[in-house]
Amino acid sequence: MSRRSLAMLIAVLALGACATLPPSGPSVVATAGKDKGVAEFRQDDADCRQAAVAQPATESAPGAAPTAGTKQQRYDASYAQCMCAKGDKIAQGFAAYPLVATGLLATLGASGGGRR
Repeated sequence: MSRRSLAMLIAVLALGACATLPPSGPSVVATAGKDKGVAEFRQDDADCRQAAVAQPATESAPGAAPTAGTKQQRYDASYAQCMCAKGDKIAQGFAAYPLVATGLLATLGASGGGRR
């Protein structure tokens, strides 16, 4: 293999290592809102998953690639906000760290702690 081919292979592999896949789904639990049927809940879920994927990836530092955990947290926050806006519920305390980290629990009026 020539030096040029080897250099191109290394460059392609290095760039591929930086790519991160979008989350495969939310890590929070959503349940249907009051008086919602299964079909309506499934439509809300599909809409909110699509909206969460479409959210622009904001980076913490210029030129820095977001980490998988941060990307999942943004996805979860966007999904949860969308589901709540549609009248569905997000289970508190399940995967609470991403919600606390993004401030979602505060916007929902939750205490952030367990139920007492």
